[in-house]
Amino acid sequence: MMNKTTPFFIFLFFSISVFGQVSTSPNIIVIMLDDLGYADLGFHGCKDIQTPNMDRLAAQGVTFSSAYTSYPVCGPSRAGFITGRYQQRFGFERNPQYTTEDDNMGLPLTEDTFADIMKTAGYHSTIIGKWHLGATEKLHPLNRGFDEFFGHLGGGHSYFPEKYTIQYPHQASTESESYRTWIQRDFEPVKVSDYLTKEFSKEAVRYIERNKDNPFFMFLSYNAPHTPLEAPQEYLDKYASIVDNDRRTYAAMVDVVDEGVGQILDKLEELAIDENTIIFLLSDNGGPEAQNASDNGVLRGGKSSVTEGGYRVPFLMSWKGEITPQSYDKPISALDILATSAAVSNAKLDPEKPLDGVNLVPFLTGERTGEPHDAIYLRKFDNNKYTIRKGDYKLMVTGNRQWPNDLYNLKDDISETKSLVSTHKDLVKEMEEDLYAWEKELIYPTFLGLIHIDAKARQIIDFPAIADRNMLERTFKLEVQASSYLPVDINILKGDATVSGNELTVNQAGEIEIEVQQSGDEHHESAEAVKQSFYITKVEQEITILPIEDKTTADDSFAVEASTTSGYPLKYTIDGPATIEGNMITLDIAIGKVTVTASQEGDHIYHPATSTISFQLSLVNNQEQEGSKSEDDKVTSFDSSSTELTLFPNPTPSELHIKADFKVTELIVQDINGRILVKELNTNTIDVSKLIAGTYFLMINNQLNIRFNKH
Repeated sequence: MMNKTTPFFIFLFFSISVFGQVSTSPNIIVIMLDDLGYADLGFHGCKDIQTPNMDRLAAQGVTFSSAYTSYPVCGPSRAGFITGRYQQRFGFERNPQYTTEDDNMGLPLTEDTFADIMKTAGYHSTIIGKWHLGATEKLHPLNRGFDEFFGHLGGGHSYFPEKYTIQYPHQASTESESYRTWIQRDFEPVKVSDYLTKEFSKEAVRYIERNKDNPFFMFLSYNAPHTPLEAPQEYLDKYASIVDNDRRTYAAMVDVVDEGVGQILDKLEELAIDENTIIFLLSDNGGPEAQNASDNGVLRGGKSSVTEGGYRVPFLMSWKGEITPQSYDKPISALDILATSAAVSNAKLDPEKPLDGVNLVPFLTGERTGEPHDAIYLRKFDNNKYTIRKGDYKLMVTGNRQWPNDLYNLKDDISETKSLVSTHKDLVKEMEEDLYAWEKELIYPTFLGLIHIDAKARQIIDFPAIADRNMLERTFKLEVQASSYLPVDINILKGDATVSGNELTVNQAGEIEIEVQQSGDEHHESAEAVKQSFYITKVEQEITILPIEDKTTADDSFAVEASTTSGYPLKYTIDGPATIEGNMITLDIAIGKVTVTASQEGDHIYHPATSTISFQLSLVNNQEQEGSKSEDDKVTSFDSSSTELTLFPNPTPSELHIKADFKVTELIVQDINGRILVKELNTNTIDVSKLIAGTYFLMINNQLNIRFNKH
């Protein structure tokens, strides 16, 4: 992944201290051309167009041979530049339709702009020229951080003032009509008299003059050489040797821009602020060769494509006295302009919205080595195309996200003619994974573009795989979204489940299969249905029974303590010399092992569960109590002045017999603690066979108490 994962803010700490011969924050000038071809400047080898001033800027600064914009068409590219963030993070992925009423048709109000950020460092700011980030009042440059505006709100404009027949922006209802609006100074329409590119250049010079004593940020956003192809006759005459009419006009338009660049450089030198000014120059995307006769040279393709000619652009940076003139060939991005400017000015950044760009200065001074970016990415949603560049390699993905596609070594094959997919499978897999991880951070386009006025927009359904789960997770929100943001239809194809909105509730464990559809509307095509299936299982529950110590027949009833992870009530059964009611255990007079079983029968959520615990039940060991008889004694006799009684056999293995000279009405056997173990009425025989060996007491008629032994 790219260095966005490394907090950009660390670069701020050494921005001025390390590169700080300057005593004040440097002025920032960004000169952006519109639809300029990669090979249309002298320092890139152009022969038929004269660009001495841009060549002069290149000679005093850094030329970047592998510089990319964040998108291959105007609006999204500018949205990325002006925020320092991939515009797909906030849904600006189409050229917006021209409207003065829809605040959603442009740069989201939640995003900070270049001007907002530079204002935190005390900079005054202006934009001169093309805006193309929204035409409503809320989206107007003066409401997006800029202090001044001189230009037009739409994506293009006619160049000759006599064509400006619409005074106010709100009077234009289409993009083509916006080409004929008056130029605005701040919020007010103004009449201009010169060729539009010249007007913008003159305004730039005036702005520098007005703000020479304070740090400023000037975004000079030329709409040239974007169509319509229009140029002053004197410049057309200069290129009379070019046979192709479109190419001749295009050359003349670039020439006028170059003249303006020279005026700006001259003014900076005249005011002696040239060494305290950083200048960036670039195109907003590649040249549309078939539309404006631009030339992308060896690069494949042009504007709107994901090949190199679509978004690899001429790029210059100059900071006289601070950065040595050089050529830099490692990949960089237009997103780096804001990151660099914020670093050298100590501007404050929003930690919740980290920049995707990096500070280029330490890489250009040698303070840092290696690649400024781990990777540079592109997604073109409407065409279902994606790219990633890592080092010298570029992977292009097209066609319904099918991997792999094309891999090129741009160092050896800048024209992208030989795919290396079959010979670099490990690298392809690595780059696929990085690209997929990056795409997960993005959102879908949030507004319809110019291309959708006459054609429906493509849409897809994003419905990730659903992990298997258990019935405790039976109700959950389905992570599903149509790229159109239209509501989706969710259908259960298999299994017992219900859907409410995007919330799914599974009623019975098993396999669940779901299909999601979006049928489209007047602006969107229908989306291909997406199916996902998963398994949901019952939950295993565990029963915990607290330990039970061994008991004696002398112990009282007690409660068994147990619980289950389901929280459901338990049922108990018992085996051995005891009984249970609810969770209360009553011990019998017999001895032996007692086993308690706790069970929970389960339901549609939980599996059944059981757990057992055992303890030993015994008599108190009283065989050595004082006065006990030996096992040889067979008869116990009892005499008194009025009673004669005989108890036999004693000890006994099973029954005791009583011979007395009175009527026996009640016999009770007790242990040494006085607990009643056996009771008989109106009999001279009592069964003690179930008692364990030991010493007991026999009470006769609730009066006489005779000790005997059981063996």
